[in-house]
Amino acid sequence: MHFAYDVRNIKGFIFESNYLRIAAGASFLIKDFEKELQEELKDLVKFIHAAGGTGFGIVKDGASEEKIYEEFDKLKEKYLFDHPIVRKVIKDEEMNQVTFEKKDGELLEEPKVKGFGADLTKVFFLMALEKDSFRAPRVVEIPDGDRCMSCGKRIGKHSEVIGDEKVLICDVCYEKLKIADEKKREGITYNFKEISSKLGNGEKGYMGVFYADGNSMGDIYLDFESEENYKKFSEAVLDFAESVRKEIANLAKSQGKKIASPIFGGDDIMIFMPPEMLWEALKKFDEMEKNWDFHVKDKERKVTFSIGAAVIPEDFPLKFIFEVLSDLQKKAKERRAKEYDKENNFIAFRYFDSMDFEASKVINKEPIELSIGNGMKFEEFKKLVELSHRLKNKNAPKGKLRLLREIAIASDHEDEFEISAKYFLIRSLDDMDLTDKVLDKASNKLLGDLLEVHSALDDWGWKCEESSNSD
Repeated sequence: MHFAYDVRNIKGFIFESNYLRIAAGASFLIKDFEKELQEELKDLVKFIHAAGGTGFGIVKDGASEEKIYEEFDKLKEKYLFDHPIVRKVIKDEEMNQVTFEKKDGELLEEPKVKGFGADLTKVFFLMALEKDSFRAPRVVEIPDGDRCMSCGKRIGKHSEVIGDEKVLICDVCYEKLKIADEKKREGITYNFKEISSKLGNGEKGYMGVFYADGNSMGDIYLDFESEENYKKFSEAVLDFAESVRKEIANLAKSQGKKIASPIFGGDDIMIFMPPEMLWEALKKFDEMEKNWDFHVKDKERKVTFSIGAAVIPEDFPLKFIFEVLSDLQKKAKERRAKEYDKENNFIAFRYFDSMDFEASKVINKEPIELSIGNGMKFEEFKKLVELSHRLKNKNAPKGKLRLLREIAIASDHEDEFEISAKYFLIRSLDDMDLTDKVLDKASNKLLGDLLEVHSALDDWGWKCEESSNSD
């Protein structure tokens, strides 16, 4: 027999509060739940994977289904409270009934390897059926005056000071708050004001943030021939995520700064930092991914990530930031899927220096598509930063380059834009090669992204190694 579980809408558990301190506490609770789960059920289940809100293992001989559920539910109530979770003991006869043959016009794709990979495919399939039939508990109506001021889902019972506010929070948010304080790490803060930087004498603070997620991880998991290799890979992914957080925390510490990270566990990595170090942190992430041993020997299964990245005001609500970064990450994944690229990390970037909230905004569709927040290979993004650095060295501030946006909007035809933009750029830059490279970004639908990157670099002093062949 097998046992599997899935925390439903795990990001909802983490980001149900707009307070970073409480969100980080939720992440710690999940991590502790999965650590204690493996310890308390070790005589019942041999866990192969338990991280990031999902887990599965092989039921040991003599272990009863009732005992597994009983022990699991105790831990669930201790750490996850009222949050919905699906768990299932999968009997051997259920596994045997799953075939890789057509049934009712549908086909369960046969895995490339037999044995463990085939069994795992069946476990995932049966869990998907279980999740489809799952119904979350009905939401209880709460009078507004008694509502938790953090999540808004439960009755507020505890008066706590969070940041500069005194708020009434529920039992669940209180437990998240407690564990966040207990497990706070050196160099990591729960206060965005300790991370943010101000522009000149401005009052508004800004932060840099990126949210990375592994690409097609399910496909990689299903291709392992043995549980030992699967476990090695799973542990390598967790070690990578933790190492990235430590490296970027050390990078910040070397500059007298701090970071924030509300997600711990799994292959998701979200890190907040001062905006001036975002580019350096992204380069560090890409470099670490390329050099990390994920214990995947099959060249067709290289581990890569899709990244949503942004510079964003410190007063944006945490839930909104998560939604924006998820949208940007989706843009990166869509571009990767379109190119069917399994070798590169992909990224989508936005600079929210205005109140234009859409993660991908098309200024005008014809004749010049000036869109922002597009997915691209990390190397393409790197070239945008390098090109922006060259523009900076030509004394082209963001205000001057933004005139290109106005030219694009005002132009009625593509050739009209090219003539007007070329005239403007040659006069501004006095560099024909640089002018051609900027116009090339326009023809490749990346002009809007270049302007976003240039604004961030101009404002926050991103440093880069100049490339003579930036294109």
